[in-house]
Amino acid sequence: MSSFQLANASRMDGKEDNDDNEIKYYNQRFEIIGLTGTFSRNDGCHVHISLADSNGNAIGGHLIDGTIFTTCELVLGTAKGVEFRRVMDTNTGYNELEVHQIIPRYKDSILGKISMTLLAVSIIGLVASRVKSR
Repeated sequence: MSSFQLANASRMDGKEDNDDNEIKYYNQRFEIIGLTGTFSRNDGCHVHISLADSNGNAIGGHLIDGTIFTTCELVLGTAKGVEFRRVMDTNTGYNELEVHQIIPRYKDSILGKISMTLLAVSIIGLVASRVKSR
């Protein structure tokens, strides 16, 4: 079972109906043809998904729930020095994405350099132990 919130968003500032977005439920298999979004420590995840059915018809929306049938090849990336936040936009009535620059506390300090060196040594040790154990 998969569920998606469709892109028929209603404004919440009094200019249009105040209805929630429609959520559709599907009990069939799809192929993921696109997936994008953000993952935040503070605001959770906000994921948009595009899917194709067995006839090649595409659907998409905000991913609410779903089950992987066989595999899902997912690559996650990070954006160094930025934080993604959701902030209420009074014009749309939704928590909209804002990207904020993070200023590292120990960027150029000796403590910051030591921390990065220890992290690099730890990673090298982990990789070496895995290669050795094979």
